[in-house]
Amino acid sequence: MTPPALSSSTARDAADDPAQWMARTLSGFGLVFQLSRCRGQLRFTRVSESADQVCGVDAAALLHSAAHFTACIHDADRADFDAALQSSAVHGLPWNWEGRILTAGEVKWINIRATVSQPQADHTVWDGIMLNISHTRRREAALRDMAAVLEQSCEAQRQRLARQLHDHLAHALAELGEHLAVPPPAEQRLATWQRAQQLARGCAAVADRLAVQLHRATLADGLHAALRALAHEVTAQDDVRLTLHCGDLGPLEAGTARQIFRFTEQALQAIAGLQPGLPADLRVTRQPGLLTLELLTSASPPQSAAVCQTLRARALLLGGAADCGVTADAGWRVALRVPVAQAEAAVGTQLG
Repeated sequence: MTPPALSSSTARDAADDPAQWMARTLSGFGLVFQLSRCRGQLRFTRVSESADQVCGVDAAALLHSAAHFTACIHDADRADFDAALQSSAVHGLPWNWEGRILTAGEVKWINIRATVSQPQADHTVWDGIMLNISHTRRREAALRDMAAVLEQSCEAQRQRLARQLHDHLAHALAELGEHLAVPPPAEQRLATWQRAQQLARGCAAVADRLAVQLHRATLADGLHAALRALAHEVTAQDDVRLTLHCGDLGPLEAGTARQIFRFTEQALQAIAGLQPGLPADLRVTRQPGLLTLELLTSASPPQSAAVCQTLRARALLLGGAADCGVTADAGWRVALRVPVAQAEAAVGTQLG
């Protein structure tokens, strides 16, 4: 891309003092500085006016003494700061450091990126930029918390399946054992045999249903096919009258497709067993750069707030957003919007 032409005044400033012009240009992105270390003493020789908003120390104070900045470095990160600075000075390599500083009782995360411009034996000069990355760090922490919530939700689902398997099989097998313990009278043998058959078929059905839930469909044929298989399973196994509206979604990046499938699966699990034949409508569409998913039901899960929190967390992990809640007619609605890019290769990842 060709850079925009400079105005005559801007070009003149850039020609007269390139360093000052660059500092003014980049100061909107962070604190632009020049740092000198001579015989072990640090000194800021140039600092942009954005210093206060980035690191909580104004430019004049930094120019007066670099100690105003170094005193702010978090104790836990001070050794790493010194080591990174020393390594850059010794080897003449770019200085890239990320750590915490304390300003007015507030912890900020900053990232320093600088290059060595004048390497000498006892004198090093760095030109660089300092960025406040606190928002990014907080978002990363929030995503880690959300991932923990999702893991707890998965564990709760595993425990639910284990209890369901135990309750059904333990009861059925205990009754079956009673029938087989003592030979029944001749007139009751047919009824006893039929009941034993019924219990055995029930055990097999429960085992099959839980096996399906534990080993869902794959994405080998794409998200569209996986969602159709999921809808069929939910209709057959979970007693939900689900109608799927889904056009051609095209190829998707494997991780994105997997997470969208998991989102849908989790939303449908929330409504399983609410009421026999519960009607539900699932609509999935794709537009250039965006995939939308909407689930509408006539009843809401008993712990809808917790379910919605988990679904919103999963949406954030996708880089999208989820709108979830009880509707005016006491139903339930989940809407997901995810930015998507076309994958170069067809998706062929099996769901784990």
